[in-house]
Amino acid sequence: MALRRIKIRGRESLSRLPMRGPPPPDELRTIFCAADLRAKTASAIIAFAGTRLEVLENYLGTDGLRLSDIPEMRIKGKEVEFESIPR
Repeated sequence: MALRRIKIRGRESLSRLPMRGPPPPDELRTIFCAADLRAKTASAIIAFAGTRLEVLENYLGTDGLRLSDIPEMRIKGKEVEFESIPR
């Protein structure tokens, strides 16, 4: 039995969606004005820290990024400090 090649159009492209950079400030403003505190926090982490959405939670919302995952962060009252800041 001989193997046949299957031709798939566009298989070289990684995604059907165009690459997109960070949202412009006016779009972020709209998000932050309409969102609750949890959504604002998630949006800020994604927009300013460059993390992916899957880092914050899995599909079921049972696992994700926790404060204990950032050992260099110290919270003192209302102040947040970092021992080292990556460049």
